[in-house]
Amino acid sequence: MTDSATITKCLDYAVQIMQWVEGKEHFLAMGKVLLCTLILGGP
Repeated sequence: MTDSATITKCLDYAVQIMQWVEGKEHFLAMGKVLLCTLILGGP
């Protein structure tokens, strides 16, 4: 059940993380949004 609104919230959250962190932390932020998408989006 992939909801576009939910995905948008996830992406907005990812952007906030990327703006907060720096350099090497950027990769971790991307990992978090991917995990969020997998959990909320399902298989």
